Amino acid sequence: MEPSIGKPDCCGSDRKVGAKMPKRAGKNTKILHPDHGSQTARLNRVLGQIEGIKKMIENQRYCPEILTQTRAAAAALKAIELNILERHLRHCVTDALVSKSAAQAEAKIKELMSVLERF
Repeated sequence: MEPSIGKPDCCGSDRKVGAKMPKRAGKNTKILHPDHGSQTARLNRVLGQIEGIKKMIENQRYCPEILTQTRAAAAALKAIELNILERHLRHCVTDALVSKSAAQAEAKIKELMSVLERF
């Protein structure tokens, strides 16, 4: 997804992907992150799945049925994670790499490695 014009992306710019990079902001400039509002509906579905699992446990449903539902909820969360990670790669990381700032690129690479270590 492309960031909307007028709505800053994770790098603090309101430009379209592929547009000329803005001048670097000062050290104290607040970096704005992309809008992940599109994930709200997915999160609401996961919450519904979790509530369903809770009721299954309360009603002492058959173990494999509960496990199937927990696996489905986990898969839905993973899809949300991957969507957010992809947006980060396509916008924040790409912008840092094309900025021609070795320090900015190195910082994003270290940040990305730290994120991936937690997966």
